[in-house]
Amino acid sequence: MRKTFEGLILSETVLKERDKILTILTAERGKVSVYARNVRSLKRGSLAYTMPFQHCRFEVEERTSGMSLINGDVLHSFYDITNDLAAFALGQYILDVTRELTVENNNEADMLRLTLNTLYLIQKGERSLQHIKATFEFRAMAISGYMPELHGCDICGCEDGEMLFDVMNGIIYCRECQKIRNMGEARPEDTGTASIVLQLTPSILKGLRYVLSAEPNRVFSYSIAEDEQADFSEVCEKYIINHLERGFTTLDFYHEVANM
Repeated sequence: MRKTFEGLILSETVLKERDKILTILTAERGKVSVYARNVRSLKRGSLAYTMPFQHCRFEVEERTSGMSLINGDVLHSFYDITNDLAAFALGQYILDVTRELTVENNNEADMLRLTLNTLYLIQKGERSLQHIKATFEFRAMAISGYMPELHGCDICGCEDGEMLFDVMNGIIYCRECQKIRNMGEARPEDTGTASIVLQLTPSILKGLRYVLSAEPNRVFSYSIAEDEQADFSEVCEKYIINHLERGFTTLDFYHEVANM
């Protein structure tokens, strides 16, 4: 049976000399795999609608054994971000995280929209990569069922002032209640520890709350003071890495090129 759907190509796996398996994120069906036959042949060349960073409309033949690609049209290409090494590294990381967080046979409309908006902002180059990365990480985790509770202190309910973020439990405490819990001062921790506590200034907490609650088309429309951007980014990265309990080689590559 022939079917048509739209989706973003997250990755490709090369098979033999001419074939690929494409991993595509769709809104209604979630993450799907499509067999693309002969797309690497000299006759047909490497077609744009079989490459990562392409948002396409696909025509496939669907059978019980899986889907095979028949044809496709590119709706929007993000491929030009590969011209900038740092942007390309971040884009690869974004696709890797999206592939990790999404599943088959699930409505992934929110995650698809977030990923497309993220790649679009990377492509435009009007916001810092650090800002884009942190926002994507925190919002993606919330969409995928890892929503932290940042409304107020988990013990006394206090909403204002400096807070401490219990990363693994996804909750915050004021300093007085933190002393009651006998967890000590906030300090950097590695992923192997049972407790990871990070300090949140009022402005960083405000930014995190905004990312969680903003309308999808406004999620990137906030600012963090330049001297707090690194701390804000650390919070978002630690949250995603520790909850997923894995690292990403593309994240390591991004940090390497971003610090050059």
